[in-house]
Amino acid sequence: MHKNGWAIVMNFFRTLGSRFSLFGFVLLFPMFFFYHFLVGVGVVPPFLGGYFGVMALLLMVVYFIRPSGFFSRKFSAWVFIGILVWVVWVALMNYAADLPRGYSLEMLAWSFQGVLFNLVCYFIGKNIEFSAADAKLILIFFVLMFFVVVFNVGDSGIFYIKQTAGDVAGSVATYQGFARSLVFVLLMLVSLLLDKKNLMLAIFLCGSVALFLNGARTEFVLFVISVVSLLIVKSGSSVKSMLYFLLVFFLVLIGGYFLLSLAPESRMMQLLNLSSSSSYLARVALNEFALITIANSPVWGGYGEYTSIGGVGSYPHSLLSAWANLGVLGFLGYVFLFAFLWIQAGFAIMRNLYTNESFYSFFVFLVFSTLAVIFSKPYSYMMVGFVVGLNVRFANKYKIMIRE
Repeated sequence: MHKNGWAIVMNFFRTLGSRFSLFGFVLLFPMFFFYHFLVGVGVVPPFLGGYFGVMALLLMVVYFIRPSGFFSRKFSAWVFIGILVWVVWVALMNYAADLPRGYSLEMLAWSFQGVLFNLVCYFIGKNIEFSAADAKLILIFFVLMFFVVVFNVGDSGIFYIKQTAGDVAGSVATYQGFARSLVFVLLMLVSLLLDKKNLMLAIFLCGSVALFLNGARTEFVLFVISVVSLLIVKSGSSVKSMLYFLLVFFLVLIGGYFLLSLAPESRMMQLLNLSSSSSYLARVALNEFALITIANSPVWGGYGEYTSIGGVGSYPHSLLSAWANLGVLGFLGYVFLFAFLWIQAGFAIMRNLYTNESFYSFFVFLVFSTLAVIFSKPYSYMMVGFVVGLNVRFANKYKIMIRE
C-alpha cells in the first residue's frame, strides 16, 4: 500500500512536470516569435527586453523548486551536467584572472547565459509530453507563425522585422532568433505527426517556405536534412515508405528552385555560391582564428581570445569554439556526448525501437543539433541541452518498451 501510494504521488508530479514543460516549450519558442513580432511592428513595447533570458530564468526557478524530475541517472545527463560544470568553472577562473582583458564580465555573462539556456531546454526536453490536443495546439501556433512570415516579407525578399522596427530595432530579434522558434516548433511537429503522412508533408513544405523566407540559411538547410534523415530511418525496408521519401525529396528540389526564382535578390541565393556570402567568409575567418588559438595552446585553449577581433559575438561558429574556450577537455567532452547519443540512436534503430514519437523527436533534433554544432553554432547552442533531455525521455520510455 505504501509503495502504491508513493507511485501515485510520483506519477502526479511527473504529470505536473510534463504539463509545465509543455508550457515552457510554448513560452520559449512560439511566444518568443510572437512577442518580437509584436514589438517590431509597434503593437507592444519591449517590456520584457530580449524576452528569452527573462522567461528562461523564471522557468529555471520553477524547475529548481520542483520536488521531482530534476536529476536523472541516465549517463548522457551526467555527461551533459559535467560539461556545464566545466563551463562554469572555466568561466569563473578566467573572470577571476580578468580574462579576456576588457571583456571578462561580458564573457562571464555569455557563458552563464549559455548554461542557463541549455539547462532549461534540457529540463523541458526531459519532461515534455504531448497529447493529441497538444499537437493541434502546436500546429495552430505554426500556422500563425507561417502567415506572419509570408505576409511580412520585406523589400530585401526576407522576413526581417528588425530592419523596419525603427526606434525599437535594438529590442527586436534578428532573423536567426525567429528561425530558432520556427525550427523548434517545426521539428517537434514533424515528430508528433510523422505517421500522418499528408499532414506531415504539408508541414514540411510550409516549414521549408517559412524558413526560406525568414532568410536563415543554416536553419533552412539543416531542417531539410534533418527531416529527410528521419524519413529515411522511418522508411526502413518499406518500398512504399521509400517512394514517399523520394516524393518528398523531389518536392524539396522543385520547391527550392521555384523559391529561388521568385526571390533572385534574396540572401538565400548565396546558398548556390557561398564564396559570395560575407557572413560565410566571416565565419571561415573566425574558425581560422580559433585554429590559431588552439595551435598556440592545444591543452587549455584561449578563453575568449577572439574578443580582440570583434567582441564577445566573434566566437567560432563551430565545435572549435569549445576547444578554443574550454580547452581540449571541454572539446572532448562534447565529442564524447554526441558520440554517445549517436550510439544510442543506432542501438535503437537496430533494436527496432524507432517507430514512436519519443524516438522521432530525439533523432530529428539530434541530426539538426549535431550538424549545427559542427558547422554553424557555438558549443553553447541551446538545442544541445534539449536533445540530451529528449534522449533521457526516450531512454526512460525505452525501458518500458523493453518490458513490454
